[in-house]
Amino acid sequence: MLVSGEDLIKNRPPVSRGILTISTIEQEDLFVIGDVHGCVDQLGELLHKLPLGPKSAIVFVGDYIDRGPSSRQVIELILELRRYHRVFPLLGNHESLLLDFIDDPTPLKRARFTYNGGGATLQSYCVESGEFSIPPEHVAFFRSLSLAQQTSSHVLVHAGLPDLPLDAIRLQEQRDTLLWVRGTFHRSTFDWGKTIVHGHSRVPKVHIDPRRINVDTGCVYGGALSAVHLPSLRTYRVPMRAPVTHEYLREPAPSRRKAVRFPGRVDVRLSEPEGLPLFHTLNFNDFGVLLACSTESDSFVLSVHQEVAGTLLPDDERGNVDFRGVVVRVEGAAPPYQYAVQFHAPATVEE
Repeated sequence: MLVSGEDLIKNRPPVSRGILTISTIEQEDLFVIGDVHGCVDQLGELLHKLPLGPKSAIVFVGDYIDRGPSSRQVIELILELRRYHRVFPLLGNHESLLLDFIDDPTPLKRARFTYNGGGATLQSYCVESGEFSIPPEHVAFFRSLSLAQQTSSHVLVHAGLPDLPLDAIRLQEQRDTLLWVRGTFHRSTFDWGKTIVHGHSRVPKVHIDPRRINVDTGCVYGGALSAVHLPSLRTYRVPMRAPVTHEYLREPAPSRRKAVRFPGRVDVRLSEPEGLPLFHTLNFNDFGVLLACSTESDSFVLSVHQEVAGTLLPDDERGNVDFRGVVVRVEGAAPPYQYAVQFHAPATVEE
């Protein structure tokens, strides 16, 4: 692991198990900003567009990091913004993945973070040696993020809410819903008594109806970074003017490997060719994996130059990763054999 490690997990706050308390923002001039995903230029331009006054407050719905090129710079900008305005940053699923990666870097949590664009975040924190180091004040920021805020008429959350009254939502029981839910929340007809403002699920333009407002307009995917003003419902938008290339954690020189490979076992299911056993990784990154059969096999089941397709994390409830690639190397003079697969395109969880 390249993480500078022990100081990142010191002073970890205790886990709360009580009823989720949604604090109230007493504010009549509120701007809610959608998922940023490392797009610091668009965030700076959007902030300049907003008619911020001395009584203005800003809520970010989470997902400041991952996928885009400038995650570290986004956090620095938000911390600077706090010097001039009331800022209420919410926790997104991507910040949750980063905290899992920091606190308990099992292979599964490394893979979840890596394939959700986490390599871009780590690269933004790289120092000259090629290793990444996340400043303590940034780690403290991630740990301080709240799951929800509310006004007298709106609830603000990253992904959505379960079909429960607000005072019945329990943090540990519904945390994944608040960070990850999509379709069931979008289709719900439950009456929370307030309009829910969220991001997480990208839409072409800000979606507004009496039940919910979605401010994630997919900036990092070539859309725009958007904000909505409450209570006027006026929207603001800064388009992404250039495509975002895939960002990843690079190996430091003089390594010939394109990206850092994390060691560890996560499940892999191959769909092409058909009829193969379950595999698992020995190591993995954005561009390839080293595989072994999860069941005993005394013969080669894959060969060099063979085209393959499959799924990483096939049974993971937070999203699996489909890939296509080619076997570039077979290792081992005797079983268990190892198969190096190079992906045709970087593998990522599609959102």
